[in-house]
Amino acid sequence: LALGRNDDAIATLRGGLELAPEDADIHYQLGVTLDVVGDHAGAREMMLRVLELDLESDENPEEGLGDGEADELRALFDEVLEDMPGQLLDRVANVPVRVEVRPTEQDVRNGADPRCAIYLLGTAADADGE
Repeated sequence: LALGRNDDAIATLRGGLELAPEDADIHYQLGVTLDVVGDHAGAREMMLRVLELDLESDENPEEGLGDGEADELRALFDEVLEDMPGQLLDRVANVPVRVEVRPTEQDVRNGADPRCAIYLLGTAADADGE
């Protein structure tokens, strides 16, 4: 991509999927690449497949966060917010926080990266917090 050979990159990744259709990493890289070139629908399709494949390969797919883990993660997020510049903090300070093991299918449909540890979904507030 950095060399401007987007079509080559996409073709190579699609070729990789022909050889290994269940490889979540190739789906992920193709999704990222499609997003960069502006094919957001194609990227979303790849990311949904990544979520599906990652769930299939998860040894304990029903296992959630342990006791107190969600609270610990929220506390860490609060620490991050404390160090955030005021202008950015004003935009995210009142955003609801949901702690999950991974994003839901709907989250990915809405643009969340299925492999990202932290993501914000929604419309950013303006400078006045609205």
